[in-house]
Amino acid sequence: MDRIKAFLCHLAISTVIFIIVAYLIIYIWFPDFHFYTDGGLEGIKLVAGVDMVLGPLLTLCVYKKGKRGLKKDLTLIGLLQFACLAVGLSLIYSERPVAVIYSDRKIFSVPHEMFGIFGREASVLKNFPGRFPKLIYVDFGTDEEHLSYVRRKQHRDGLMQYRTDLYKPYNEFSETVIDWAITTEELIESFPHKKALINDWILNQGYTADTLKFISFSGRYMGAYMAIDSKSAKFIDVLPKYDLRKPKP
Repeated sequence: MDRIKAFLCHLAISTVIFIIVAYLIIYIWFPDFHFYTDGGLEGIKLVAGVDMVLGPLLTLCVYKKGKRGLKKDLTLIGLLQFACLAVGLSLIYSERPVAVIYSDRKIFSVPHEMFGIFGREASVLKNFPGRFPKLIYVDFGTDEEHLSYVRRKQHRDGLMQYRTDLYKPYNEFSETVIDWAITTEELIESFPHKKALINDWILNQGYTADTLKFISFSGRYMGAYMAIDSKSAKFIDVLPKYDLRKPKP
């Protein structure tokens, strides 16, 4: 086998591995809008760099038929590629979103690692129905004075979206979520220069302006407005905030 065939053989094996990993990232770890808002795309780029470039390229560089110690070199390349891929996957897995949390009239996509950083146990999410990421509502009650107090005490008690002691299933509070969400008309009032873009985006989702409402959304890599069904509070998709910025003169 010559150098090019060795390179292509390694590339074919790496491609199979990449397809398997890409499936995990796109459909299991970062499903739907999370692929863009929480690092799925960055994860794909990382895996592609390690799996599709590093290993095959090293094989192309070192392979020479009949070379002394060739098996050892190829073994080391395989081990290096496996080690880099394992580290990369571990990082991607730890950053996967495990909860979409409605807290204080905003929605937060929260990765697994952040629970540990804030001294909370992500294992509490197992008590909630549905697949990951879990849909969570943080129940602070409806008293505005109490809510203001909780906001002021976040430096002591931790960020509001990590109050696991107040977690409830999201679907039990759909009416409250809908009441606090803004209408399409209100969103357009905030971004009048993007009226056409907003209306086109809504039509592309298969909805009309009066059947959607919007909530501020914060992901790891993107701020957006989460569109929800105005009757069920079901998440539809995210409208990135950078699309709504007024162009610089």
